[in-house]
Amino acid sequence: MKIIKANVLPDPVQGPGYAIIALEGSSIESAGDLSFSIARNQDGRFLGANGQWEPSETWHEPQDQQIEGGIVRCWVGTLIVDALLANPQMQYRILVKGMEDTFQGIMRLGTELYPSTARMASPVAAAPTPPEPVADEVAPEVASEVTPDPIPEPTPEPPPPTPPPKKNKFLLPLILGLVLLALIGAGLWWFLFAADQPGAETVAPSTSTEQPINVAEPEVVAEPDSLATAAPCSVDALDQTDDDIAYLQRCVQSAPSTEQVFEVIAAGKAAQKCDLIQRLYAHAAQTGDSAVALAYAKEFDPLTFSGGCFNAPEPETAVYWYELYLQQKPDDTAIAARAKSLKEE
Repeated sequence: MKIIKANVLPDPVQGPGYAIIALEGSSIESAGDLSFSIARNQDGRFLGANGQWEPSETWHEPQDQQIEGGIVRCWVGTLIVDALLANPQMQYRILVKGMEDTFQGIMRLGTELYPSTARMASPVAAAPTPPEPVADEVAPEVASEVTPDPIPEPTPEPPPPTPPPKKNKFLLPLILGLVLLALIGAGLWWFLFAADQPGAETVAPSTSTEQPINVAEPEVVAEPDSLATAAPCSVDALDQTDDDIAYLQRCVQSAPSTEQVFEVIAAGKAAQKCDLIQRLYAHAAQTGDSAVALAYAKEFDPLTFSGGCFNAPEPETAVYWYELYLQQKPDDTAIAARAKSLKEE
């Protein structure tokens, strides 16, 4: 029985609850009768026609299928997608019957795959209806008009000057004379009486010796620094959320470094967020991070299997991720030899 790769990808047209199973490595060259069964690796139960896991094998047919570039794409609906996502920590195996041969492989669930219950939260946006064409209208000719020059407004005449008050020829000399007589009288009184008074002292103005009061300036209290926002793909952000899917989306969109990915995986293992770390493993490995692909392969390799979020070693799965690693590091002869040994077992 030939081993194939089976990636379960989201259906961008139908949205949550629907998916496309992309089969790579099969010898199917033309569309025809194709059916498949899905089994859980942990207990060997099969997905039944009612969406439940049963001991007997049930064969399903895709809603539609397409073959292009050696990849067979099978469109499936909510019965299969909801069953796979009900417990995404499980490992699933797919068995495919083609026209003349049978294939099997481990199913890889895409990170953007959602169950049908998510349709209420994120409905698929309907395609906008194109507007009906409108017949071209000939714009009516506008007769050119010559705008007449504006008529200048008449300048208001200035108000007539206020006539100066009439001068009294006799009033001013009379006032000056009286003021002069008063000054002469005051001077004579001072000379005759005030100057002879004893004890007449000139009192100097008192000078204040008090020091100026320093007004204390109000004490400025420094405001505490605001809390730094946790990075999208960090252990702190992981500890602050209960929505693993939302965290995973923000994490992968931030293009995390290899070190960040391993830190989150270690924290996820400690917190038993097994589904999250396996999805993060797969996404980072499939986007070209060779170190993550190698570490993910060792999680399934019987020689390096350590348990935890992984229930049992899976040689076929280890080979898959080893080969993905070798695409980036083809000169690693030790890993190439290990992958070859696992294939021969």
